[in-house]
Amino acid sequence: VIRIPISIARQKRIKYKDNQFKSGKAMSNNLGKIPEDYWNISIIGSTAKERTGYPTQKPEALLERIIKASSNEGDIVLDPFCGCGTALIVAEKLKRKWIGIDITYLAVDVLKNRLQKLLSNIEDINFIEDGEPGGMAGVKHMAKYDKKGFEKFIIRKIGGVPNEKLDEGVDGYLFFKDGGKDKIALIQETVNKAVSPDKVRDFRGTMNREEAPMGIFITMYEPTRGMIKEANGMGIYKDSFGNEYPKMQFITVRNIIEEEKKPYVPQLKPHGDK
Repeated sequence: VIRIPISIARQKRIKYKDNQFKSGKAMSNNLGKIPEDYWNISIIGSTAKERTGYPTQKPEALLERIIKASSNEGDIVLDPFCGCGTALIVAEKLKRKWIGIDITYLAVDVLKNRLQKLLSNIEDINFIEDGEPGGMAGVKHMAKYDKKGFEKFIIRKIGGVPNEKLDEGVDGYLFFKDGGKDKIALIQETVNKAVSPDKVRDFRGTMNREEAPMGIFITMYEPTRGMIKEANGMGIYKDSFGNEYPKMQFITVRNIIEEEKKPYVPQLKPHGDK
């Protein structure tokens, strides 16, 4: 029979003698109690540090219990559908070796960000990314044949979180800190070659509606004069230290892919970092 230890707190609450009745209860001996047929593990809270925004993320407490029950230190943990990598994160914390596999590069990107906060030697990890678009040709191909996948991919690349809701005008969010307070910049993405200044004005209206201090406009092509003029008219955002940032910023896909450029915001918070 499998048994689990009786907690110290419970032992103090109910003082008992081995194999004897007390207060109408029969207490087991030092072998412990028979475990329940369920695990009482809470869901991930909306402000939990471990939350990444990944739709199928499981609590670390759940994976910790599974891994502890089924492996020892030094064993290999395989997760062939690793998603945002919770099993691998927990395996690393519990001193297990691990292998993670997922069909989408978005999952690998989220996992990299989580591991970067946990490890100092992330460059030693062998990430094999088969399927992520390579270079501008691959990115343009993806944008043409998998628009939603491209949108999520490019937003993640700048450290943002894709908007999973059907909200017109907001494709994602970029979280940053200013003066100890959490702030949000809205992200909009377009692959169209011809983008009118009206599109920028509409985005400005969305920012006002959402009370977002900054907006990031990702474009496949260089912004036009009209777009730049409209953005410049929005002015600047001044942080608590007096540093100035354009309220509306354009960043091209080429900037992101070839130069690894990130938006110019006060203190960028990696997605999943609360």
